Amino acid sequence: MSGYSLENARVLVVDGNRDMRRVVCGMLRAFGVRAVTEAANGREAFDSLRSSPADIILCDRCTRPVDGDAFVRMVRNADDSPNPFAIVLVLSAATAPHHIADARAAGAHDVLCKPLSAKALFARIRTIIEYPRPFIRTPDYFGPSQRWQQTDFEGMDRRRTPPRAVETDAWGQVVDEDPPVVVTPEEIRALLYDDYAEDVGNELYTPPEPASSQAEDVWYQPKNSGSPSEPLLIPVPPQFQLRVPYSPWGVDDDAVLRADAAIRDLQDDYLIRVRKDLSRLQIFFRRARAAAPGERTDNMRALFEAAYDMAGQGGSFGYPLITEIAAQLCHFISDRIGFGEVEMRAVRLHIDALRVVVAERLEGDGGDNRKELIRGLQAIRANIAKREEVWMPGIRPGTTSLRTEDL
Repeated sequence: MSGYSLENARVLVVDGNRDMRRVVCGMLRAFGVRAVTEAANGREAFDSLRSSPADIILCDRCTRPVDGDAFVRMVRNADDSPNPFAIVLVLSAATAPHHIADARAAGAHDVLCKPLSAKALFARIRTIIEYPRPFIRTPDYFGPSQRWQQTDFEGMDRRRTPPRAVETDAWGQVVDEDPPVVVTPEEIRALLYDDYAEDVGNELYTPPEPASSQAEDVWYQPKNSGSPSEPLLIPVPPQFQLRVPYSPWGVDDDAVLRADAAIRDLQDDYLIRVRKDLSRLQIFFRRARAAAPGERTDNMRALFEAAYDMAGQGGSFGYPLITEIAAQLCHFISDRIGFGEVEMRAVRLHIDALRVVVAERLEGDGGDNRKELIRGLQAIRANIAKREEVWMPGIRPGTTSLRTEDL
């Protein structure tokens, strides 16, 4: 079967969890990617880009000390960014609507929900290859257009700001910005590919070397040239598409299946690691419980990070119930600004539920045991939310102090 050849693609994987990096890198290598670089956080990743440029960046949203959103803004806007046009996919076990909106506002192409599957990862990469979006520069944003289709809208709220485009030479250097013109997707494709493809077929040819020794750096407009007062539409440089041509020996469905199978082979190792994650949860919980209610923030943040790691991995190894419960625990913690005894008891019950899943090795959907566990945890959270709403309307959850017996 044919597909896209990723053997020449350069990929950077950014995740604070070494095991999760191992999972993602394993998928990429099963796809045929040869150049895979790893980093533990945004700061380390940006330093890595200087020596090892990347076409695709897969970054977790919750890395520290520099998180995913801040790192994406660095890639897009820093004066010394090696490749502001890199494809950036944010991976996150927390996919509330505002999390996704924040990642896209930072300049990410898209957000992929953890746990990650090989099928979902390659499908998203393939979509970006086949439908490259132009970049937009405004006074407060630089990144890919978040519109998948260019459609006309004639309603009352239509934005009537005229689009602008830059005129470039064969290698993307801006030579004239006047007059403003409307650039269609067809014109963008013609600008990028007509000089390098003999016909409209699948095979693309390497363009001639430019005069500059830094061929990949001449594509983007320098950041210190000033942001336009009107949105500026910038075609995407074709280097990445040229490196991933359609090939009879590219990534096919069988390769994706092999990638998923390779991850499942790590299931026994995962059970060892997840027990360590459970131990981390229990340690941070005991420390938080021993502290005064107003001094629990640091340990609860550490507990959240441990639960976040569990939520991002369970489903990849055949334990979606671990992902579900750990994600619920993350949401419960992030929705609160204080932790009284009732809230701490609810956290402990989530940890106990995770212990049951691991001890009983409840794979798949967990059957009737899953229903019982999830129903009980939902009832606890609903009871707390209901009492907070009744007692303190208009106040964020976690600001009240309930009695333990109210559960």
